[in-house]
Amino acid sequence: DGVLEYDGKTWRKITITNQSIIRSLAVDESNIIFVGAVGEFGYLSPNEQGDLRYISLTSKLDSSVRDFQDIYSILLFPGKVYFCAINAIFEYDYTTVKKGVALPRFSFLSFKADQRILTGHYLQGILQVEKDTLVLAKGGDAFSKMNVFSIFPYRDHFKVLTGSEGIFAFNPETGFVGSNIVDPGSRHWFLNNIFYKGQLLADDCMMFATLYK
Repeated sequence: DGVLEYDGKTWRKITITNQSIIRSLAVDESNIIFVGAVGEFGYLSPNEQGDLRYISLTSKLDSSVRDFQDIYSILLFPGKVYFCAINAIFEYDYTTVKKGVALPRFSFLSFKADQRILTGHYLQGILQVEKDTLVLAKGGDAFSKMNVFSIFPYRDHFKVLTGSEGIFAFNPETGFVGSNIVDPGSRHWFLNNIFYKGQLLADDCMMFATLYK
């Protein structure tokens, strides 16, 4: 029901407007901390005493577009921040906030891929945001009937991490989709434990997390 801050000695909880679960955090180049919760999003800003407090951006939205739940990801672009739920993406330009694009049923998580926003859709595959609309990303239909949990850059392409189908190379610029890099002997283990998060490490290695083990 809040963000925990640690000063090296003690913990302090920074409560948010609706006291819901925090789902995502992101820090921009100016060290502004953005917060995504359940039905709520905003940022942390210091008060006159220098203590961080939560500032709601949801309160700036028209009541007609507040029909969202978990903000699972926050995507940072030059001059803009995108708060991503599974049914909508909200755009904040550091002055105003608006509902940028509505996501169709069966949409899931959204990701930053260079200067693109990509969204996983269970039936269609990987979709791409273009202005205020959604289109099928080039080669994105290869991921139809897959739950896409993570997309991250790796060398000259992106790695697409699916829940149980494996890990694939993907280039939305060319439409290239590589073969599954998970060893056949390990697929049963990953099928049972479900890929959940992938991350590129500094030494060009990749780190993966699963839901259960």
